[in-house]
Amino acid sequence: MDWSQEVLVDFDVMDAALVEALPTTAGFSFERKALSTGSFEYVLSHIFEGEIGRIRLRKGPKSCWLDFTEPKKPNVQWSDEDKQRLRECATRQDRWALLCAIQKDHEAEAKRRHEALKNAFRYVLDRLEHRLSKVDMPFYADLAPSPTTGPGMKPDGGPALPKRGGYKRRWRQVWRLIRPEVAKAKTAAEIAAWLERTHPDLTANNPETVGRIIAAGEAGLLDHDL
Repeated sequence: MDWSQEVLVDFDVMDAALVEALPTTAGFSFERKALSTGSFEYVLSHIFEGEIGRIRLRKGPKSCWLDFTEPKKPNVQWSDEDKQRLRECATRQDRWALLCAIQKDHEAEAKRRHEALKNAFRYVLDRLEHRLSKVDMPFYADLAPSPTTGPGMKPDGGPALPKRGGYKRRWRQVWRLIRPEVAKAKTAAEIAAWLERTHPDLTANNPETVGRIIAAGEAGLLDHDL
């Protein structure tokens, strides 16, 4: 799993939305698998690139979570031509030079194919965001981080906000409630438990979401009207 995102809708609603929104044209397809945990996994494929990534949908207490797995860097197999060229080398030095050249070519080809896979996966996420936005689903693919950043973070590693205005306002509401608790140096888990006791109507009361709200609030992103 490369990153996760909480979606504040019912699990069954999100499952139906994914089945409807994931692309099945222009060479794209997906396979929906039921997992033993009660979750679902959607294996995404492209006719030319093969598997391009996976999305797992799992239940939360009052919401659901999407886990995203980007495609791994492919291995480039040695061809019969490569092997024959090595056998035909006259000297060990020639064989070593050719071996290095072939490995360099393979690395470049693996990098090119990996970028193509990641671009195809990002295309699916962008399309998914567009489709779900039409039915007011709070999915925001622009928060999907690179492997070097955390969930809910900008590409530069800084905190970020949900894209949709309603969720920004909800984060601001929660930030106003928890600022005194943050000032007491409580952890995100402690504050989430406090929210669960004192404001059970709020859905943003799990440690991961609270941690993202604290990061955004301390960065000043929740101090102005949204």
